[in-house]
Amino acid sequence: VLALGQLLVRSGRAAEEEVLVREVVAAGVQSGVLLTRLGEIELRRELRKMRDAINLYKQAVDQGQIGGTDVKIHITFLALVAWWAWSAWSDGGGSAAVEAVVFLLALFSCVLLHEFGHILMARRFGVRTPDVILLPIGGLARLERMPDEPKQELLIAAAGPAVTLVIALALFAGLRLAGAPLDGSSLEPGHEGLAQQVMWVNVVLLLFNLLPIFPMDGGRMLRALLAMRLGLQRATRIAARLGQVGAVVLGLWGLGFFSEWGFESNFVLVLISVFVFLAAGATTVLPLVHGFD
Repeated sequence: VLALGQLLVRSGRAAEEEVLVREVVAAGVQSGVLLTRLGEIELRRELRKMRDAINLYKQAVDQGQIGGTDVKIHITFLALVAWWAWSAWSDGGGSAAVEAVVFLLALFSCVLLHEFGHILMARRFGVRTPDVILLPIGGLARLERMPDEPKQELLIAAAGPAVTLVIALALFAGLRLAGAPLDGSSLEPGHEGLAQQVMWVNVVLLLFNLLPIFPMDGGRMLRALLAMRLGLQRATRIAARLGQVGAVVLGLWGLGFFSEWGFESNFVLVLISVFVFLAAGATTVLPLVHGFD
């Protein structure tokens, strides 16, 4: 019954919730499935989650195709580039704005490589990846289907951080050979060379992304480990709930609730926490999205 509802939502009829629910209930009756009142409430909630997840992709702009995978940029990412450039221009003029945009584009190039780590590993197990989307908080690679075994999902989830680690190590080796300083005291563009900044941000992203907060890679690795013993559906629900708890903690950190322990407030963390919280809920019904990396 829920699968039929998902197909109807994907067909673009998400706004017709009442009609949609009646059709799903009628189809269930024809199939010998009687939907209880609690079941109908659960159905409505899941349909809204599916609608939100699908709308995310409708708000993205196609940028071409790489190896059979569509590359998309969400409209909010374009807004981030504009805001980043304007902030730098306000502080240091046109040259600072250019440096900031180049830094941001270099960073998200690394994010795209990270996503293609997931994509290439998924293809090794026969899983197609129709598209990848870049958002202000990172990337999302959508899988056509779930891997056949939890071990495969574990390897797919680990492939992205492995690419990030390789990028950081390659930059580190290049900087060492060039005799360049490796001071990571500031992650703001312009304080050191571009390569130093990109290296240190990749290190931070690697550590952050390995946190067991679903649907980030650490959370997906946790789900894969849980699925080995509990099954995919139960593991997804547990990982998603833990992910939402982790998102709340990140949000509190970003708002400055832990500043007395040395964790300074950060608006970006608040933004990330909101996206992660919503994505964790949506992924309980659309589990084929890999990311926020």
